[in-house]
Amino acid sequence: MFSWAQLQLYAPLAASKTGAIEATAYNWEAIGINPANLGWNNNQTVSFTIADLGFSGQSAGISYASVYNSLFAPSQDSKANNWEEILGANNGLLAYADVNWLAFSFRIPKLGCVGISLRDKVYGTGFVGPDGSQVFTNGNNYILDYSDLMTNMQGSYIHYSHYRELNIDYGMKILSFGGGDDGAANTYSFDADDKTINGLYVGAGYSFLGGLADINGVVTNNGMTATYTLENNYPQTFPIFPNNGKGSSVEFGASASYNRWKFGMSVTNLGSITWTNVQKSTVYTPSGIVGNITDIGGFIGSMQDGSMAGKTEPAPDYTTTLPEKLRLGASYKLNSHFLFSSDFVMRLNNVPGNLIGPYYAIGAQISTLKFLTVCTGLATTEGYGISMPLGLDCAFFKHHWEVYLGTVDLFGSLQLFNDDNLSAVFGMLKFNF
Repeated sequence: MFSWAQLQLYAPLAASKTGAIEATAYNWEAIGINPANLGWNNNQTVSFTIADLGFSGQSAGISYASVYNSLFAPSQDSKANNWEEILGANNGLLAYADVNWLAFSFRIPKLGCVGISLRDKVYGTGFVGPDGSQVFTNGNNYILDYSDLMTNMQGSYIHYSHYRELNIDYGMKILSFGGGDDGAANTYSFDADDKTINGLYVGAGYSFLGGLADINGVVTNNGMTATYTLENNYPQTFPIFPNNGKGSSVEFGASASYNRWKFGMSVTNLGSITWTNVQKSTVYTPSGIVGNITDIGGFIGSMQDGSMAGKTEPAPDYTTTLPEKLRLGASYKLNSHFLFSSDFVMRLNNVPGNLIGPYYAIGAQISTLKFLTVCTGLATTEGYGISMPLGLDCAFFKHHWEVYLGTVDLFGSLQLFNDDNLSAVFGMLKFNF
């Protein structure tokens, strides 16, 4: 099993574009990948998207049937048993969701290009002990006794985090050199708006981070301990600019183009979040009545309103460091129909949620039809084997409107080979001018 960070190497619309996009992403899709790519000449004057979504889940027990039955099965017993199948598998469940509420980029003549996005990241890992399904199959649909709860949930744990990013990135060309496929002599220019093919580019980005929820819980035979911070009424409603966590991050990048080649290097996610309004709840094993907790929503609600049985008290603020990464990539444009790329990604710090081992990917974008680009490739990382990203990009009205559908791993989505991963990527409102 690999860490949640390996599910979210890229923003949603980029997630299934070959898996290798360090030296191919441009417009607002370069945010979080390589801000230097915003300086490329092929960035549109204006490009934006509204509400694109990517999500991925990994578990040795995950399948379309188990997910469907855990949500829509007619009986509580069936739902609980399917959740046990997903969460009770070896190493539990790793899940990630990413939403670009709004992202756009615009070129500034002779100055480069700016990209801005408002993006949510939700990730979690959880494991339910071998008797966990019994928790939600009590005849009255709630847990009657502390000792029953602890016995059935022993060995269970959860880590869940949800935060929002306001990203501002900027990229520009710092050097142009002429020449190219026609064999013309090289010429040099420091004009950021120079239209020659070859050049050097730099970029940087800054992100304002706001925390919505952070939960860490574990169950032993002695009781349950949960440390958490949640916005009021989460997850039903939450503010645009959350207050329970504050932080920032930066990213830096450089790229180069030479004839049909592009090369990129970047460091991303250099930052942290400090979580405030922290509570610590402890439930022990003596007999007694436990509140009406029938699902994860009831569990979260009991923490929010302070009604969780046991002891609840304020806890110190704490800081979580983001998973920092180094990215290297190259791409080669064979012609107007074929673009090939490769990526190498490695962690720069050893924090929960970062990469376990290096990530390698090769990919291709194939445009055999004017309105359709097929994006696919192969990727691998420690503990996962081979994955096959696949995406379909459909363009309408002379590429002014694009629709994108994809998956981070086709093998997993078809329940082949790596059948412990399900993922999907949707982007219906992507516009270029």
